[in-house]
Amino acid sequence: MFYASISKRSTAKKMVICDTNPIIHDDEETTERSDMLGSSPVTSKPCALHASHGVPASKDCLPNRTQGLTFKLEVIAYRLLGGTSPKVKFLLRCITTSIFDPIPPWIIIYSITNDIMASIKIIVFGPTGKVGSATARYARQQGAKIILAMRDPQKPIPGLTPEQELEGGYERIQADLANPDSISAAVNATGATRAFIYVAFGTADHMKSSITALKSAGVEFVVLLSSWAVQGDLRSIQPNEFVAWTHAQVEIGLEEVFGVNGFAAVRPAFFASNALWYKRMISEGEVKMAYPNAEFDWISPEDIGGICATLLARGSQGVESSSDGNAVFLCGPEKLSQRDAIGVLGRVIGKDLKVTELDAQAGLETFVKLGLPEPVAKELIGTLAKRDKEGTMFGSPMYERAVGNVEEYMGQKPMRFEEWVELNKPAIDA
Repeated sequence: MFYASISKRSTAKKMVICDTNPIIHDDEETTERSDMLGSSPVTSKPCALHASHGVPASKDCLPNRTQGLTFKLEVIAYRLLGGTSPKVKFLLRCITTSIFDPIPPWIIIYSITNDIMASIKIIVFGPTGKVGSATARYARQQGAKIILAMRDPQKPIPGLTPEQELEGGYERIQADLANPDSISAAVNATGATRAFIYVAFGTADHMKSSITALKSAGVEFVVLLSSWAVQGDLRSIQPNEFVAWTHAQVEIGLEEVFGVNGFAAVRPAFFASNALWYKRMISEGEVKMAYPNAEFDWISPEDIGGICATLLARGSQGVESSSDGNAVFLCGPEKLSQRDAIGVLGRVIGKDLKVTELDAQAGLETFVKLGLPEPVAKELIGTLAKRDKEGTMFGSPMYERAVGNVEEYMGQKPMRFEEWVELNKPAIDA
């Protein structure tokens, strides 16, 4: 996440400290900022030592303050450490200097954490998707090096301008999750050790070859975008449960190749972005759908991506606290019927939207026309019918746990559907 320093007036912003996890501050108010960032009150500039390492100076850290005993201790320490990295040497110098000039502990903690995260390379497959894009951006904000693996490396990334991509040091590479050779080449070329993947439908071996390629090329930990439909024993799920079974087969492949501690399966429920299925109808003022009273949770792709990024940053340590093993179930914070969700959407974009109910067959045909694979569309219609009859999608204990997971991993409340619509209003009303 970005951390922002406090200033009395808004001015042009400048990145400082470290390009892998920047702190944003105002380019003016230099004297006021000196106490916060620890630069010299005399010159309002960091000393050369601190500046050369891209870390804020401690207050009053001028060359004359590092002479005498402190300097001698540094020389001895440098000789003992020999070939250690400049930042390790710098941290040691900060500690010895602090005998005369105490340094805020956060500077040392920040630098150590930043070094660790900067050494992590994460390859994100499918960054042009809403969850993939959010995963890449949140993981980058946590300091990791991000590789964007795409079938077409020329495509734009949602939520990421070319300028932001350049400033963030993102790297693009061609790769396809359905092509194991391209996966091996991409991982070997970039040195990535962690990966975000999704289910590529239609592979002959349920992605087993692709998963093996990740492992063989050097990836140590994987986060899979799985599905809420996957519940219970993976090997007991039957092929007629198409969505659950397809995702379960990929989870089984990951377990067999990486082991239970080598991957995390993120299992979100109903995406808020599914409202975009009806974008054309929204523009026309009438939304035609089957089972409009069926309730869903409408979790935002941004929250899903943020949690995937957190798990990638933590690695195998990230899922130890999960009550569902290495699976993390996710739900949005409110249950809304399709009809009510369209009502919220219309209110936010300022348009009176009519909802017209279709029968099951017409609803199925609509989903297929929207591009959903027919087995997925059939299962979705079945789910809608069940939700419409039962009136709710989730049993309370599991739903509450899944909503709580968002705050546990993100450190913030999950995004409500109305907030997501506000955030994406230009795309919805385009």
